[in-house]
Amino acid sequence: MVGVKITDVYSHIELTGAKRAAGVSRQNKTEQKKDEVDLSDQAKDYQTVSKILSELPDIRQDVIDGVKAKYDAGFNVSGQDVAARILGNYYR
Repeated sequence: MVGVKITDVYSHIELTGAKRAAGVSRQNKTEQKKDEVDLSDQAKDYQTVSKILSELPDIRQDVIDGVKAKYDAGFNVSGQDVAARILGNYYR
């Protein structure tokens, strides 16, 4: 070996171990600290509504089945009836 003393090696190992231990203790201190978030009432309401809406199905099968049953039964609406309904709702 070229001019390396065993005491230098041990000193380096001890110093490195101390640095690592200090780093670990610093990490533990920061890990103990918890972040907190306070949400406004409006944000809480938004979360509640958003959760409820996400649980609803994209397709309302009961409505589709009702329309399909009317169609299958021969239900027919003329274009004039549709136009009258649209205009009737517009001029109310």
